[in-house]
Amino acid sequence: MLCLLGGLFTTGAAFGFAWLLAFVFYYSLALGALFLVMIHHLTDAGWSVGIRRFNEHIASLLFPWLAILFLPVGLLVNPFTCG
Repeated sequence: MLCLLGGLFTTGAAFGFAWLLAFVFYYSLALGALFLVMIHHLTDAGWSVGIRRFNEHIASLLFPWLAILFLPVGLLVNPFTCG
C-alpha cells in the first residue's frame, strides 16, 4: 500500500526502478535458497536435511509470489529502450 502511495508522488520511472530493485532482491533470495537445495541434493549429505528443508520452504513460498510481483516489471518496461 505504501508503495502505491509513494508511486503517486514520484515519476513512473522512479517507481519502476524501485520496484525492480525490490523484485531482484527477493528473487535472488529465492534463487539462493534453490541453489543450496540443489547443492545438498548433489552431495547427498545426511547432516543437511534441516538446512535443506528450510531452503525448500523459502523457495516454495517465494516463487509463486514472485510470479505475481513480476507483472509490474513487465508492464513498466519501455520496449523502445530495450536492446
